Amino acid sequence: MAAKLRQEVSLARIEQGNRHLEERYAEKLEVNPLLTRALVSFQANKDQQGYRWFRFKEGFAAPLVRYLIDTLEVTSGRVLDPFAGVGTTLFAASELGLASLGIEVLPVGCEIVEARKAALLTEGKEDLAARLRGLWEQWVECKPPAEFSFPHLRITRGAFPPQTEEELCSFLTAIRNGP
Repeated sequence: MAAKLRQEVSLARIEQGNRHLEERYAEKLEVNPLLTRALVSFQANKDQQGYRWFRFKEGFAAPLVRYLIDTLEVTSGRVLDPFAGVGTTLFAASELGLASLGIEVLPVGCEIVEARKAALLTEGKEDLAARLRGLWEQWVECKPPAEFSFPHLRITRGAFPPQTEEELCSFLTAIRNGP
């Protein structure tokens, strides 16, 4: 009961602080009805070919990147994404003819970006599909040693289901063992 009361008090303080900030900066705040939750979250990638194949819950949508680039009238230069995730900004900027550079610390994000780059550079879809099937078979068959555990960062704990973690461990084992 005490924990629930503390939580309610904390939420009330947050709401009060939010109201105070909204009042203080009311003349500077601008609400853009085009920036919906669906647009700024990964949700809008569901119908975007090339973006929907790996759901990254911390990610946002390619249409948001396109919207910002168009709205800001960016027509040249390089886009820097210091938190590249699975490369949404990098690929969306590239599609618009802009060079891009990304920085990502999570190995899974780096692997996704590299896999997508490889897919874009592969000549035939059948060739890519065959390569992916072969890699998948290698990963599935490659069982990690019993003492192996996924090298979590604090933010990756609980980020994916146990089956995904097992598959990632198989993938990492396959990479470490080499071809």
